[in-house]
Amino acid sequence: MDFDLTEEQAMVRTMVKDFADREIVPTAREYDRQEKFPWDILKKMASLGLLGAPIPQKYGGMGLDHIGYSLLIEEIGRASFAMRSCVSAHMSLCQQTILQWGTETQKQKYLPRLARGEMLGAFGTTEPNVGSDVSAIETTAV
Repeated sequence: MDFDLTEEQAMVRTMVKDFADREIVPTAREYDRQEKFPWDILKKMASLGLLGAPIPQKYGGMGLDHIGYSLLIEEIGRASFAMRSCVSAHMSLCQQTILQWGTETQKQKYLPRLARGEMLGAFGTTEPNVGSDVSAIETTAV
């Protein structure tokens, strides 16, 4: 079994590491202290295509494989856990959910805008009776 990164995966890791070191690390602590959301950093990530990394190109994403996406999340998380949480919820919980279970109309409507950073995705998992125990959620959508 070959555990070496592909050329694309190595390039993603280098690009995101350089971005994180330059744009996230210098301000992460201050953003956390001020409880301020780093919209400016998110916009820069969007301009590099990072907010749609695992989404197929036909929906405006980069089409990264799972390893490339994991490397991206790892480098963002190294720089700021808060930013990693935001970015992974945006892509994994929101975009991947739409990609997996959305209609084609929903995919066309939302995925390109999410990938471009025009919208910020989230995932609601809390209810009064169950907290964040997703296996006990009572709400359903029809």
